[in-house]
Amino acid sequence: MKPLITVTLALLASMAVPPALAHAHLAGAQADAQLLKLVFSEGVEAAFSTVTVTDAEGHAVALQAVSTQADNPKVLLAQPSSPLAPGEYDGQWQVVSVDTHKSSGTFHFKIGQ
Repeated sequence: MKPLITVTLALLASMAVPPALAHAHLAGAQADAQLLKLVFSEGVEAAFSTVTVTDAEGHAVALQAVSTQADNPKVLLAQPSSPLAPGEYDGQWQVVSVDTHKSSGTFHFKIGQ
């Protein structure tokens, strides 16, 4: 009888704790011709994260390696290899949060319009 009580108590205890929602979600983005700043709901690991950008015609925009902001690991920075021309752009991101969960998504932005 004792093992049944232990299992029952363990099951009840596990139901009382809500599951952790530990995926980084894009909370906001800022862009200018020289820098893209993506703000996430939790810290991200730059070494395991990517950002890609295409222009309105679907051409890939060359970006330097992404990094996190020195004082805030929730902010992922992507710098174009050369300043972006005025126009519309689409971006895709894939990040690994500091607790190793992967997430991805898209964003759209305009420069100079």
